Amino acid sequence: MTIKVTGGQHRGRSIPSPKGKIARPTASKIRQALFNILTDKVTGANFLDLYAGSGIMGLEALSRGAKSLTAVEINRKMAAQIRDNLDLLGLEADVLAEDIRSCGSRLEKNFYDLIFADPPYGANLSQPTIHLVDRKCLLKDGGVFILEHQHTTILD
Repeated sequence: MTIKVTGGQHRGRSIPSPKGKIARPTASKIRQALFNILTDKVTGANFLDLYAGSGIMGLEALSRGAKSLTAVEINRKMAAQIRDNLDLLGLEADVLAEDIRSCGSRLEKNFYDLIFADPPYGANLSQPTIHLVDRKCLLKDGGVFILEHQHTTILD
């Protein structure tokens, strides 16, 4: 299976995506809409992709002018695929193959302009993710934190 980058320098380029239900890449229409809304915030941004999965959100951000990307993905095979896709597109980023709860000390305080988090459905990680971002002060003042979750998830 492949996914296409929807905008920026690498628009239309296809990258391999994990087969099966191991990842749920954000649909192209959703990515386009989200990045169209964030257009002026992406250029020059430090982008953090938590639960990176296929890595497409971070690749989109870099393609659209983000200055840096840190992708966190616990599945080592998927993290390796993200690295391969970065190489394929000639891009550089930090890819951490670990649980977000254990890598918090490796993430830079007050550094990220945009944080995108899409935890696995049913894993009850939405609230812990919010607490991690808050507790570690990962988001710069004026930054944007986007958390994708099931509609049944109740956030405190």
